[in-house]
Amino acid sequence: MRGSWQTRGGRWAAAVQGRAWTAVLAALGVVSVVVATQVLATTVQTMSPQGEVAKVRQARVTFSDPMVKFGDPRLPAPAQVRCRNESPLTGSGRWVDDRTWVYDFTQDVPAGTRCDVSLNTGLASLAGQAVTGSKAFAFSTGGPAVVRAYPSADSGNEIEEEQVFALLLNGAATRASIEQRAYCEVSGVAERLPVKVVDGAVRNDILKAVDLTAQQARVVTVQCGRPLPPDAQVKLVWAKGIATPSGVGSSADRVLSYRVRPPFTASFTCERVNARSDCLPIRPMRIEFSSPVPRKLAERIVLKTPDGERKPVVEQHRGEVQERLVSADSGGLRRWLYFFTRNKGSTGIDPDESGVSAVVFQPGFPENAAVRIELPAGFKDDAGRTLGNASAFPLQTRTADAPPLAKFPKATFGVLELNAEPTLPVTVRHVEGDLAIKGLQAGVRNLKVADDAAIIAWLARVKRYDERRLRRKDVEAELGVRLPPPPQPKAKRPVKRRDDADSWEDDRREDDPN
Repeated sequence: MRGSWQTRGGRWAAAVQGRAWTAVLAALGVVSVVVATQVLATTVQTMSPQGEVAKVRQARVTFSDPMVKFGDPRLPAPAQVRCRNESPLTGSGRWVDDRTWVYDFTQDVPAGTRCDVSLNTGLASLAGQAVTGSKAFAFSTGGPAVVRAYPSADSGNEIEEEQVFALLLNGAATRASIEQRAYCEVSGVAERLPVKVVDGAVRNDILKAVDLTAQQARVVTVQCGRPLPPDAQVKLVWAKGIATPSGVGSSADRVLSYRVRPPFTASFTCERVNARSDCLPIRPMRIEFSSPVPRKLAERIVLKTPDGERKPVVEQHRGEVQERLVSADSGGLRRWLYFFTRNKGSTGIDPDESGVSAVVFQPGFPENAAVRIELPAGFKDDAGRTLGNASAFPLQTRTADAPPLAKFPKATFGVLELNAEPTLPVTVRHVEGDLAIKGLQAGVRNLKVADDAAIIAWLARVKRYDERRLRRKDVEAELGVRLPPPPQPKAKRPVKRRDDADSWEDDRREDDPN
């Protein structure tokens, strides 16, 4: 019962319970004091940037409490900014409001820069509260990274066995760290190949070729430690830890993938009636090279036929890649434009000394004749590589009969006299014995067209007949005539299998016009 609180024992219990509540309240008071003390402490709420940041133009410190009387021009800086770089960095600090202070760099902080931001000793808020917590901060723009590579990686470009790579970086890198950490991975080679930095005239020539002379301070030219095998997959690894002169290292690997060009070979092509026929004497013969050949060597290639030797015309620049980096000013900003083109090749007889991608022997060859293509002694490409399939040369091949031909004048419109027994010339080849008068008995029919629409329709029909191949039954149905039967094919003669040298020939098939 509650009346028991009136007894002595009850009064004592109540007193004890009251003292307990007082102790609890006292404890709560202590806690509240502690919490109040923590709330009153001034700290740095945010500091940016921190860690590794690629591009920095400003450092910003924000405090939890007002630090200055805003508007006073004599406001002191709360921190010191110190950066380590090859060249001194300049800037100035200012208060944005009573809690935020920023430090503006005069220019973007270059790559490989490490900066420390340290609060001044004894720094306190406007209310006199000392600043607690973290008082030192740091950031860096990271180690040297590859911005662009020449030749371009992962774009199908083939590289040479002793390729020199030009790498445009976002900042300078030390030669020692490059040669210590960068490497090449080659398919079929179990070990990593070291990378060496290339200097001197070779570097200068490359920078001029890719138009990077103006940015040479940020360009490094490197080469794998030994020649690469042909047709191999290659990875140039710009590895973690490559450092700037200030000691800031890159934080991750950058892998550039390439493929080494195939071995230097020469292939022969000609057009044929079918896969087992010899070369058509009325079509060109062609030797194509897997890599450019000096023009002076290419011009010494000869085609020997029963009626004498023939010289080729050369084809240049086929498949060559051109890369250019062009600067342009736009809105006060300097922009860099990258151009990539691939040449389709051209033939000619000009004295240009650049590399030759193929040679072509023009048609007019004797029929049913053995011909031989000979290369000059010491035949090499422009990199000094000998021919990988040199055993296929001198290359022996043959020409076939010229294909049958019955050709009317090449014109879509002609005029014949009406009452003068007009004739129309026809060029024939290998069909004289098969010609029959009945093939021409259709003669010439008179066509009278009275209106413009009909004239336009007939001109369109003549154009269609001239430019397209039509089925015999469609022509007969459209013109209301019966065409002479086509000549019967000749019996096939046995074909002897040729030697391995002809494996370099490319067979092309022509469709049957019927």
